[in-house]
Amino acid sequence: MHQALTDAMVKELNPEMILLLGASVNRRRTESIFQQESPTAQYISGCFLLMLIADADGKPLYEWQDRVETICKNVLPVTAIVLPTTTLNQWSEQGHLFSRHVQVSALVIYDAGRFSMPKNITPVSEEVIKQLHKDHQEGITRAWVFLTGAEFFSRQNQNAMAAFMLHQSAEQALHTLISVATGYKTTTHNIDRLLRYGALVSYQLPDIFPRNTDKEKQLFQVLQEAYLASRYKDSYSVTSEDVYTLITRIKTVIAIAELSGKQAITKHLRSLSQ
Repeated sequence: MHQALTDAMVKELNPEMILLLGASVNRRRTESIFQQESPTAQYISGCFLLMLIADADGKPLYEWQDRVETICKNVLPVTAIVLPTTTLNQWSEQGHLFSRHVQVSALVIYDAGRFSMPKNITPVSEEVIKQLHKDHQEGITRAWVFLTGAEFFSRQNQNAMAAFMLHQSAEQALHTLISVATGYKTTTHNIDRLLRYGALVSYQLPDIFPRNTDKEKQLFQVLQEAYLASRYKDSYSVTSEDVYTLITRIKTVIAIAELSGKQAITKHLRSLSQ
């Protein structure tokens, strides 16, 4: 973990604790006719952080998360979750999935010494897992229904409404996966943030929208803006080709969310017997 990141966050935000939830690791290897054998280098290209704060100071948590990511972006891309310490304590007492993951596995990279992580780990109950199974089924069903709506509007040449339905489909699938697999529930409509949170669970998700060319960036922007712009901005424009491509990719998002969610629930069930 880059010390400059920690120093910047501590200086600007005065957190109680910062924990590492995960990292994106890239590999680099060079071979040529002059060098057939070379070592493979690994480097961290981004990380996932949980910041615990004493008080939100009247601001919504997404503003705190945006501040963390803005402070860090010139050093290393960061995807942040910010929670008050009282919330984590409550979740721990309730046997909340997210707090359990944090207590068992997260790495503390900064501790101001004013907050103690809960020591008792409340087991996840069978009732909680049954509810997760229900939430998974309902969420994935909604995602497929929205996708069917997108296909309908596409056939009617209503591309803006098709894009809105695709945004809703992706949002439902990703919200469902993140909630079922990690226990963390976010209310964001931002597909970029949802894909980054989803990458905590499925390494495949970031590859669906690589954004490595101007065309790929434009395609993702069409989806990202669809939630509001498709309904309220006359300048919003989306082609039939873009809609067709997005339908194909959102189908992949739903399929990943469906399978990864089932795998997560199976893992939760195994934890009951441990």
